Amino acid sequence: MRTQKSEFDRKRQGNGFTLIELIIVIVIIGILAAIAIPTYANYQARLTLQTALSQVESDLRSIQTKAKASGSEYTATFATSTPTTYRLKGGTYQEDKELPAGVEITGSSVITYFPAYSPTESTSGTVTLSSRNRSAGELSVNSMGMISSKIY
Repeated sequence: MRTQKSEFDRKRQGNGFTLIELIIVIVIIGILAAIAIPTYANYQARLTLQTALSQVESDLRSIQTKAKASGSEYTATFATSTPTTYRLKGGTYQEDKELPAGVEITGSSVITYFPAYSPTESTSGTVTLSSRNRSAGELSVNSMGMISSKIY
């Protein structure tokens, strides 16, 4: 005896996805993730490096102002022996500053800011930082105390 399928059963057979369709969607998502994740990680590392450069620049401007106002020399010491910290020092002030996680000092330098009556404002120097993804940034101070930074 032949049985006829009801209207409900006929509609039900057309719904859903086949296994091939699901596999294709999963492969496409995997390809997009394989492209996006490394790009995002590099972006995040460069952003952390830029944050570290901004922090160091702000600290250098701060001790520059203190040197002019107090009449004492102030120094910023960057050493590869302590790759995640740098020291600000002058008069009775001394502070060790921590770089953001994943950023390290890769070039040693000592930058000194002189009091306002001194013939030069500072010793020139370059601070080199690097991040996890091997991108590097450089902050330079000239003898006039001007600061410039760049990321490679």
